[in-house]
Amino acid sequence: MTAFYRANVYHSCSRQHRSQPKLNNIKIIFSWDRNDVTEVFKRLSRKPVLVSDADMELIEAFVVVMYDRTTTTFDINESRLELFARKRRQFDTIRPTRAALLDHTKLATYRGGHVWGQAVTHDQNLPSPVKPLAPVFDRDPVILKETESLKISCTSTGSRPAALFNWFIGNKNITFYSTQTFAYEVTTDTWTITSVLTYTVVRQNNGQSITCIASNEADPIGISDSQWIQVQYAPKIYVNNMTFNQLENLRVISCIASGNPSIYTYYQWKHTSANGKLIREMKGNRNGELELPLSDSYDSYQDNGIYVCKAGNGIQDKNGTIEQTGYGFVTINAQPVFMSSIKGVNKSTMHGEIGRAVELTAKVYSIPKYDSVTWYRGINKELQIIHSQKYSLSETAVIVKGYFYDTEVDLDGFILTLKVNNLTTDDFTTYTVQLENNVGSPAEYVVTLEHLGRCKLEKKPDSKTKTESDIHFYQNQEFATRENREPKYEDLNLRADCQDQHTTYDSLKNDKSAVMQNGINSVTKMGGAKSKLNIDESHGEYVNQGGYYLNVL
Repeated sequence: MTAFYRANVYHSCSRQHRSQPKLNNIKIIFSWDRNDVTEVFKRLSRKPVLVSDADMELIEAFVVVMYDRTTTTFDINESRLELFARKRRQFDTIRPTRAALLDHTKLATYRGGHVWGQAVTHDQNLPSPVKPLAPVFDRDPVILKETESLKISCTSTGSRPAALFNWFIGNKNITFYSTQTFAYEVTTDTWTITSVLTYTVVRQNNGQSITCIASNEADPIGISDSQWIQVQYAPKIYVNNMTFNQLENLRVISCIASGNPSIYTYYQWKHTSANGKLIREMKGNRNGELELPLSDSYDSYQDNGIYVCKAGNGIQDKNGTIEQTGYGFVTINAQPVFMSSIKGVNKSTMHGEIGRAVELTAKVYSIPKYDSVTWYRGINKELQIIHSQKYSLSETAVIVKGYFYDTEVDLDGFILTLKVNNLTTDDFTTYTVQLENNVGSPAEYVVTLEHLGRCKLEKKPDSKTKTESDIHFYQNQEFATRENREPKYEDLNLRADCQDQHTTYDSLKNDKSAVMQNGINSVTKMGGAKSKLNIDESHGEYVNQGGYYLNVL
């Protein structure tokens, strides 16, 4: 704050404010030497402009008080802030520097041909101020895309002094983004002002009004015109998360698009796993709804996953993409499902040895998670198993493999484990695990525990043919044929499922009635890739009856 300001403005005005807070123009101007004020402003109108430090001090003080007749603040910047905030003017258009203040003072006083310093003294030789006429937009209506920049102008004529423009979108002052040009009309001694606004709109501006206000000291409130803005933008896509019961027949998923214009094209839906693997594609209706096809209630769990909707309204987004996507989660509350190695077969066979422990396992997928787990022993579930020294029960959260509509997917599941310790002959039986989650019927999985004994050569029964899964050594006619000789004996290849670290060919040598000791090519673990067991031709009567096979006793 300058010395002049402190000495002349503050003391003079503060005395008058204490006695009469609201001062009119005459009383304020009398706070200074009238001739001094007039001479300073006259010098401002000359070219080139020469302003001394003393002149600048007077200008600062004068502009503050003349702009705001009611302020009780005499700091220049604070006073201007208070004034512009109250009158909704853009304070930021005048930077808080002496040069900017000088330029603004010249514009507000002399371009209109009106010297404030003389006007407030009622000099009859000066023309009176004239209100600006209503501004006119250069475009109507205002329609543009979100990715485009809005450029629009307002023109006002007939003002004295030259009017100034303020711009608003809604209640937001955006004058900072505008420029103004002035044209003097000699015949009328008035000004024509054109203000150009360049502004980037967003979708939230759709439906808001854009307003330009022209004002001067003859009309400090100003006169305005407004236009409604239509902003076109690509839609946001939402898919509601849905939960269904496995017994529900009508299951509809909705795709909600929010854009402008609100006319949408909907594309194929995609059903993916939780980790994004595509399971299937489906066609919805023109309203963005997808009705899940009916399926057996037992298979309805396969409808779990993410559903992706794609839609567009012809407007590109900021990345140049027309088709927009959104997704939601679909949850099917269904009975637990066991993920067996053979689809739809809830049973398996495991092997153990007497005196050892064995772990029987079952993989399960359950939404909601099961709340009851029960293990039984026996074909008819004669014994309910509880945790004891003989049996231990556990569960482990794991990723399990499953199939949703013939597509292999990773699922958040569990492995249920029953550990049977110190196996005895009676333990080789059937075990059943039963799960419940209050949806549908209880789910069961059966594990048959078989004795992993020594492999023994036996004659194939004449009346019944063993299935391949029962045969652990199978006949290999190809070997004899390849040697161009009659198959006097069979070459039996060891099957992989008759392998165990405790079982070797040594055990087969002991069967002297069927196996010749020197007919064993190697004494290795069962399952050797090139190991062969040769049947002695002296026992040809067995060969003639159909050969031999090995099974696990």
